[in-house]
Amino acid sequence: MYDSDYLLIGTNSDFLNGFGIGYFPYGDSVNPYFKVDRDGAFLSGSIIANAGYLGGSSGWIIDTNKISSSYGIEFSNSTTPAIKIGATNYGNKGIWIGKGLDNNFSMSLHNDINNYLKWNGQNL
Repeated sequence: MYDSDYLLIGTNSDFLNGFGIGYFPYGDSVNPYFKVDRDGAFLSGSIIANAGYLGGSSGWIIDTNKISSSYGIEFSNSTTPAIKIGATNYGNKGIWIGKGLDNNFSMSLHNDINNYLKWNGQNL
């Protein structure tokens, strides 16, 4: 089945070859758990990553408890979770929706000192 013109790591059912095509345990070549071929990489199950990129180094940045982009968009999950578009904090230029240090959820849509909408969890 295999010739000597490329590298093969593993066995006939669980392998990675020198052409970048591979199938790994918990599946087979028809229903793989993990498969890499000329069409891309395929995974059944979960991906656990503490860091990395989706869409290259200028795409989405994966960091512990947050996903962000180089365009100023951030989704964070921490003690103060927030969705941020342009704004780094509540009241900064851009859109900010989240939980503040005061433990209240709030929102700000802010363009400049004269053009904004703020809700601090109680008052608009």
